[in-house]
Amino acid sequence: FAGISLWRCVASATSWVASGDLASILVLIIFSGFVLIAPLINVVVLMVAAWQWHIGRPYKGLVGSSRVLKRISMLDVCIVSIALMRWCGAISGPEGGHMELQVGFLLLVAAEVLHSATFYWVVNFVGMEQRR
Repeated sequence: FAGISLWRCVASATSWVASGDLASILVLIIFSGFVLIAPLINVVVLMVAAWQWHIGRPYKGLVGSSRVLKRISMLDVCIVSIALMRWCGAISGPEGGHMELQVGFLLLVAAEVLHSATFYWVVNFVGMEQRR
């Protein structure tokens, strides 16, 4: 059991880049940027768009930005990849390594569910208001 965490992955990729491994720049950008930071920024943009709508200020640009951020965020892809690796490890059993999903995996799933629910709630609610 290796005790792998998302933050340890980012720290490792950062140290690889710092030591001169230029191929790890792609890992660092994709993992920290698209898996961790893009969903977080998207939720902040959605909160600001909902607040702007609430106080009657322009919000359409923020909703458009949120649509782009939702498309480039890869937290859902990361979750599926982790589940697939766990499943493949269970199949290979004695030949392969042992991988356990811990509470952090459930937190990732909860974060993605909240991210998606917030996105669809805000975009659909604002869309209904625009049609009136």
